[in-house]
Amino acid sequence: MSAADAAPENLPLILFSRTARPALKEQAAVEADLLDALSTRAGAEVWVVPELVDLPDVDPLWEQLAEIRRAFSIVSRLHPRAVDALLTERKVLPGAAKYFQGARRVNPDTTIAEFAKAFPTVGATGSPARVVRLDARPLRRRWYPLIDRKRCTCCGQCYEFCVFGVFERAVDGEVVPVQPDNCKPGCPACARVCPASAIIFPDCPDDPVIAGAGGPPRTSEPPSAVTCTCTCCDRGADNDLDGLIEALDALDD
Repeated sequence: MSAADAAPENLPLILFSRTARPALKEQAAVEADLLDALSTRAGAEVWVVPELVDLPDVDPLWEQLAEIRRAFSIVSRLHPRAVDALLTERKVLPGAAKYFQGARRVNPDTTIAEFAKAFPTVGATGSPARVVRLDARPLRRRWYPLIDRKRCTCCGQCYEFCVFGVFERAVDGEVVPVQPDNCKPGCPACARVCPASAIIFPDCPDDPVIAGAGGPPRTSEPPSAVTCTCTCCDRGADNDLDGLIEALDALDD
């Protein structure tokens, strides 16, 4: 079944992003229980989609989602600010009417109860539930920065800091991640120098704000003090120029 077979717009629409990371088996199990519960509830249409953060920038599914003309809700393991930035970047707006970060719970019963509280209208009608499966394909795991446009001040520190050509400045001064997959997996160094905490790495394990959690901006660090968490660019405390040159040369190999 495809999104083109969608039910009439009087049914609430829920976008369910499934976890596919091997290291997140516990969260995937919680999601499976929640999806089973949703499938038995009346009065909703559920689109099961892959990990949104792993979808290629140009993908037919983004086009389908961008054509949605009604408010929809999202179930995902990612922080709400990360999902909002992702939908904004892919021009899927207006975005979610409601959001449920269900996969970060570890108790399926609690998760289902919390979902029922967050979505009291789901199950309130006699119409059958519809589940549209759009997730039947493997995706390459991705690590790349998203920009929270509500926080970004276009200061350009990320653009000046990055040595991998991830960012460019547009004519209007806006910083754009034009080569997001040039970013080195596991390294959120540019987010640590951002004074507005506008750069999001949805899978960052060490800092919830960088991962997209709410709250005030974290304390930024001066570029000279930021040590990359990878060995990709040798951005250590000494800011070794030879290491940076070697890293740039490696990009051409």
